[in-house]
This record gives sequence, structure tokens and C-alpha cells, in this order.
Amino acid sequence: MGTAIPPAGVAKQAEHFDSAGVLSLAQAVERSTFSDRTLRSAISDGELVAYRRGRRIIIWEQDLIRWLRGFEKVQVTR
Repeated sequence: MGTAIPPAGVAKQAEHFDSAGVLSLAQAVERSTFSDRTLRSAISDGELVAYRRGRRIIIWEQDLIRWLRGFEKVQVTR
């Protein structure tokens, strides 16, 4: 995945990961309950939008939610 140009203000918010709506990859893993590897794969495949700030990967919370909502609902039968 190429490096996308983040919206204005992302660089400043990225310095402080407690900023509302901006998640580090580790925070996205915690909130989604998916593994680091799964999220990195989704980013690499272009399914999940993310930005790079130096070595850090930044994910907008609303992009994570959009990705999670994209899963097909299934009904478990016994």
C-alpha cells in the first residue's frame, strides 16, 4: 500500500494518541479484538484505511468502525 496523504491535522494529532478519533495500531487491535496481523493484512489489502507517521500506523476510529461493519452477519446454528 502506498503512503496516503493524511487529512490536515493528522500529523499534529498523531503526536498525541489520546486525541479523539485517532488510534494507534495497538489501540485498534484492542478495540476490534482482531490480531495485529489481521489488521495489517486488511491495511495491506486496502480494506482498512490507515496512515503512516514515521514508523507509526494511524487509523481513524471511524475507518475502523466502517471496516468492522463491512463484515457479513452470520447466524450460528447448533
